[in-house]
Order: sequence, then C-alpha cells, then structure tokens
Amino acid sequence: MRAVLLAGLLAVVPRFAIADDVPAPAEPLVEPVPIQDTTDAPPPTPDNFEKPALKTPIRPREIVIDVPGVRSLKTKIVLGSVLGAGTLAGLVGLYFHVESRSAANEVSKQVFNGQTWTPDRQLRFEDGEQARGRAIASYAIGGAFVIGAIVALIVTEPKSEQAVIRPRHAGIVPVPGGAIAGAGWSF
Repeated sequence: MRAVLLAGLLAVVPRFAIADDVPAPAEPLVEPVPIQDTTDAPPPTPDNFEKPALKTPIRPREIVIDVPGVRSLKTKIVLGSVLGAGTLAGLVGLYFHVESRSAANEVSKQVFNGQTWTPDRQLRFEDGEQARGRAIASYAIGGAFVIGAIVALIVTEPKSEQAVIRPRHAGIVPVPGGAIAGAGWSF
C-alpha cells in the first residue's frame, strides 16, 4: 500500500529543472563540408560528396579467441626438479641450523653456574660453528635453486596464440511439426 501511495505522489509532484543541468546538444542543421585543396581540384558539387554506402557481405561472424600456451612436459619436469632441489637444500640447511642452535644452547648459559670450560664443551662449540657454516651454505644453495626456478618459470612462459572460430554447416532440417536449425563450429 505504501508503494502505491509513493508512486502516486511521485506522479503528481511536478519536476523542476535545476540551473546546473546542461541541455542536450541540438543536432546540427547543416552537414559539415570537408575542406579541399582548391589549387587544381574541380569545384565541389553534390556528386563529389555522395558516395555509395559500403555494404558488408552477409556471412557468418568469426570469433577470435586467445588460446594460452602450454609448457611441454620436459619443461615442467626441469622446473619441478630445480624447485625440488632448492627445497631439499633448504631442508638440509634447516637441519644444520637446528643442530648449530642446540650446540650453542648447550655451551652458553644465561647465568654463571660455576662450571669450568672443558675440552668436551670446546668440541661441542666447534661442532656448532661447523654446523652453522653448513647451514649458511645450504640456505644459499637452496635459495639459488629456488630463484633459478622462478626465473626459469618466467622466461619459459609459452606465448598465447589467437584462434579463429568460423561457423559452418548451418542448415534447417524439416521435422514433423516444425524444423530444426543448427550450425557447427570449426577452429
């Protein structure tokens, strides 16, 4: 009921133009005439300006689509192998990192506990330093492999191709009670 009252009210209330409204541009009464070089041209006549309308032949429309390129199986295997090698090197680096951290935690204390430095602690300290170096090297190798895989992924991006789809085999087949119209597509 409210909707009916609102519609009736909107139909009755007069509408006013606002000063900022721009009127629609009027159609030109005279068609523009192209400017010609008058040095050796014939005088303009209506026949010079009238040209027959170009009619496009009646034919089915062609549809142009972009077909994305596909990487070959060999390229996918190489990219996966390089990425897998980088991941494996990173995991080896993680193992050495954890080993170095545990060795550092064993030999360093936050509070003085009165224990003397022994040759066993010195050996554990040296093992931790060696594991630290191996972790750094493994992280660097793994990072190089991962960056190489990303660069190879970008460089080997296959180009997309354009394919044209043309309708064909159009026809109408009469059947009892009507007809069937159909068409096929080729690309």
